[in-house]
Amino acid sequence: MAVHLPTLNDDTKLGQIDELLARRKGSPEHRKLDPPEIGLCGREYDRLTGELEEASGRSTLPEHPAGGGLPNKLLIRIRKSESPS
Repeated sequence: MAVHLPTLNDDTKLGQIDELLARRKGSPEHRKLDPPEIGLCGREYDRLTGELEEASGRSTLPEHPAGGGLPNKLLIRIRKSESPS
C-alpha cells in the first residue's frame, strides 16, 4: 500500500494536492491552515468520502470475511515457520 502523497497523486492528478505539498515543503512542520485551505480540505474530504461510500455500495465483496479467524491463524503459522530459530 502506497502512502507517499506525491506518488498517490500521480494517479489521481489532484492539482490542489500538489499546491498543498509545495506549501508544506516551504513552511514549518506545524503550521495552521489558512481559512481557504480549511475549506478546500473539508470539501475534498466530503467528496472523497462520498466516492468511497459509492464504491462500497457497488462492491461485491462480502460485508464480513468468510474464513473466521482461519486466515489469520494460517498467516501466523507461516510466519513462525519462516522465522529463524
